[in-house]
Amino acid sequence: VVVDEAELEEEPGPDLVAPYLQDETTTVIVEESDEAAAELQPAGRFSGWPIGNWIGLTMILVGIGLAVFAVFVLQETGDEPAGEEPANEEIRTVATGVTPDATHARWIGQQRSVTLSDGTLVLVYPTADSLNLVEDGATSGATWEEPHVLDEVAGAKSLSVDVDSKDRLHVVYSDGVSVNYVRLKNKPEQWKPSRIIQVDDDTTSLHVDVAWDEQNQTAHVVWVQMSDAGEAPAWAALTNQDGIHLRQEGSLTDPGQDVPVLVSLAADGRASLVVTYRRGDQTTGWSSRFTAGPGDDGTWEFSEEEDLPIDAFVGAADVVYDRQRTAHLVLRDSDAINLSYFRKTAGDPWSEGEIAFDARRVEDLDFPTLSYNAGEENLYLFFQTEEYDPAGEVSYLVKSLESTAWQGPFDITTPADAPEGALYPTAPDRVSVQTIVFWTRTGETYEIDSAPVRAP
Repeated sequence: VVVDEAELEEEPGPDLVAPYLQDETTTVIVEESDEAAAELQPAGRFSGWPIGNWIGLTMILVGIGLAVFAVFVLQETGDEPAGEEPANEEIRTVATGVTPDATHARWIGQQRSVTLSDGTLVLVYPTADSLNLVEDGATSGATWEEPHVLDEVAGAKSLSVDVDSKDRLHVVYSDGVSVNYVRLKNKPEQWKPSRIIQVDDDTTSLHVDVAWDEQNQTAHVVWVQMSDAGEAPAWAALTNQDGIHLRQEGSLTDPGQDVPVLVSLAADGRASLVVTYRRGDQTTGWSSRFTAGPGDDGTWEFSEEEDLPIDAFVGAADVVYDRQRTAHLVLRDSDAINLSYFRKTAGDPWSEGEIAFDARRVEDLDFPTLSYNAGEENLYLFFQTEEYDPAGEVSYLVKSLESTAWQGPFDITTPADAPEGALYPTAPDRVSVQTIVFWTRTGETYEIDSAPVRAP
């Protein structure tokens, strides 16, 4: 601030101060000098001016200077106005020109991405004419390569994928009229599909899931079996011995016509497998069946059905295993509008449910998906919310396996990142280093985006 010397000869009253006020919040304090200070007045042109006036003017100018500096700092740092969220600078575009539901996990947390032995993350997504794979080059999601396009595998409307120790991908998919399985071999600069095995030739359900059993070299597949009596969850084992082939299959419950069936599964990486489902003949509740592996004759025997302690309509679910062989399950209670969390160890029943997140509206809670980080020993829970109605956004909760409390929710996207909506979150069932979440971004063209997430 430059002050005309002529103005300083006047008393520092309102007329002098007014030109230097920055806004209505500026406070001006002028102190009167005392008699003792008068003897210390400097000689010269302004020696007749009381020292109290000097002090007051100094305080005014310092205050104005600080106000100008604060405005400058806010402008330089780019702080957002109150009430607006800054953009997430770690969001990356994975693929463009995709279908509107490219990452839709069908309310069962279908796995669309896996990590290879060298740390490369692979995302699989369908189009009408092909199956597509995108790799990040082992950059923890920082960069993404051009998609590998497999024209040999076409028509998938819904899919789930898992990986084995040889980096082969096991994919189960529904084309809307049948359920099919294909294995993809990892070759230099390409992915080579095996022959396609049809698991069920007469079902329109898009609820399919797969889990790889490394110990028994078996891909476990679940889907919804349809008949005149209604819908039932079904399971099949495709063994890798003597070439991949269908080894065993069967229904897990009686069929029902009351509600559509949902079914999801997880394998612990050794021999155990848990299948969880909503029965077609029950409008409330959730059930599961467990197997510790094949018997001496090579066939799998499942335990008796176990009902979970929840008496509500369950609209979505996901289940994963940790490396201690504990299963973690999340259910969306569509009556109370919350996410209920359960866990199970081999030989023990499911735990009593605890609320991981309680929503205000049904629109604020959809498409839950779990991801276990073995390096952190943390469990991440992603979901879609319409908190920023009408556009959907992606949020998450996180908990340590040693803690009973969930932290969050935390926003991954906001209208600053996806003004027209971020939908259908999906994440790997298990990672060792960096947890990555994917979603479909809406707009003039649809794209798949991703972002890393961390525990606070």
